[in-house]
Amino acid sequence: MREKVKTIYDLIMVLLVVLTILTLWIDHSVNSTINTVVWLIFLIDYLVRIFVSKNKWEFVKKTLFYYLL
Repeated sequence: MREKVKTIYDLIMVLLVVLTILTLWIDHSVNSTINTVVWLIFLIDYLVRIFVSKNKWEFVKKTLFYYLL
């Protein structure tokens, strides 16, 4: 069950990235709203992961590189 939830979670995150990429070439006012919402989702995700992490500093050091790209 846990693996299934992780797979669904990962799929949703990938779909959010794809949505953001697809809106890059659309010249519409909704574009910035979509991008802002997606960035907020990623920020909330990161903050929750830090909060539930047992060793917060290790988590930040380990994952910072991924989020800087």
